[in-house]
Amino acid sequence: MKNIEKIRIGLDCFLLSRQNRGIANYIHRLTKLIKENKKGQIKFFFFKPRIKKIIVKSKYRSIYLNFYQIIWEQLIFPIKAKINCCNYVIYPANTGSLFLSRILNLKFILVLHDIYFTLDKNKYPQYFNLLQYLSYLYRKLLIKGLIDNAFKIITVSNFAKKMIENYDIKSINKIFIIRNSIKKENITKISTQKIPKSILLVTGFHPQKNLQNVLPYILKNLKGFTIFIVGISFENLSKIIDKNILKLGKKNNNIIIYDFLDKKNLKNIYLRSEIFLMPSIFESFSIPLLEACYYRNIIICSNTGATKETTKNKAIFYNNQNLLHLTKKINNIAKLKNLFKKKILRLQQKMLSNNDDFLDKKNFKFLLRAL
Repeated sequence: MKNIEKIRIGLDCFLLSRQNRGIANYIHRLTKLIKENKKGQIKFFFFKPRIKKIIVKSKYRSIYLNFYQIIWEQLIFPIKAKINCCNYVIYPANTGSLFLSRILNLKFILVLHDIYFTLDKNKYPQYFNLLQYLSYLYRKLLIKGLIDNAFKIITVSNFAKKMIENYDIKSINKIFIIRNSIKKENITKISTQKIPKSILLVTGFHPQKNLQNVLPYILKNLKGFTIFIVGISFENLSKIIDKNILKLGKKNNNIIIYDFLDKKNLKNIYLRSEIFLMPSIFESFSIPLLEACYYRNIIICSNTGATKETTKNKAIFYNNQNLLHLTKKINNIAKLKNLFKKKILRLQQKMLSNNDDFLDKKNFKFLLRAL
């Protein structure tokens, strides 16, 4: 590393203001690694807009913030970084300012969680979600140029790394893996009782979450379960699932839907749930798998994407093409005695070593040495 006293790095922290759970969590992970490793050799700047001071009616807030994010990312952040004499900037959310970064001579480190949105066959946005579709176009327009011009690329798993390399062979020597993590706390004294025959899905509106295929089947074929669905409103759920199936599901089971939960209330749902179900058709990492393990849910997930890598093969897997197999697994787990459930949970606890993975810290040090 040459002239280390002159190395100054700017990190775009816009999404910390928006409480975007997954990406904000990853920014915190990067921040922690930065603070642990800088040792006075490199100066970091964390740029974050004052979103709270922006007064916008709730009806238009999401639209306004999406456009403001583009202006911030493409213009304001790189200019602020240049004013502060940054040599490098970090873009943490699959996008960044390609042209202004080059004009201002800012080398950029791109955090690319995955490139799922580049694959046309996956039908990334829902046809009725205009904001998601515009976001898709925005990312797809920029991503090839960002990969080609990035100084280095950070991603979240070996699975994601291989996807990026297949998409752009030029990236093969640029990529470092730094996994996601969750913050540990002492839950041994918490006496929350698990609800028998309870299932939790921490999910979203995106087609890759696979609710449109899995939920209708399990709602028609499961009986006597408490099913928590977090991350999607009833209104949006009814757009992708027939209302009659939802009615049937509510008749046979206790279905509780939360559009959004803060960390405290989400933790309480984890603690009350017995089974955690992740039916996604694609995941490049998945924080909820770590959370479910930590809060002692028995994990059932599809054997796709990075789910096996994240869980270190300790979850109970099923094939997305065999939903009968899935319902049998759910029913069999619900019938197990507590002794056998505890054995499964002890096995799954081993996956939590992802939290403080030595390789992630080592990879970050290699990244800093490359500057």
